Amino acid sequence: MSRYDDDDDFEDDRFDVRRRRFYADDRPHSGQGIVAVVLAILAAIGAGVATVFAVVLDAGGPVDDDDPLTIVTVLLFAGAGLGGLGGLLLGFAAMFQSDRKPTYAVTGVTANALILFGIVVLICMGIFSDM
Repeated sequence: MSRYDDDDDFEDDRFDVRRRRFYADDRPHSGQGIVAVVLAILAAIGAGVATVFAVVLDAGGPVDDDDPLTIVTVLLFAGAGLGGLGGLLLGFAAMFQSDRKPTYAVTGVTANALILFGIVVLICMGIFSDM
């Protein structure tokens, strides 16, 4: 018998850790967090390929603006940046879902922030290398 009138002996809360010997989180993973991690992986691949293309272009000397490889490189950098930004926003949204696990959300936010920082550093290095 409970000492309070409105309390019963039934376990109403699935997440009550006071009566468990170990904490097993039964919440599902956040779908938005998983998408954020996938976008981070795709953005990292895109930024890596774009960096390789930029190095190949730079090794050949002066490059025309109409060169197809230049256009592909710029589009890959832009796509990687937009993918990283989208993943960052999705990760932030997924971090605040209380009924879901935040593991993938935190991983997605961290990875996308690092990718965006890397893209900004690469762009700054490209701008300042001509000076």
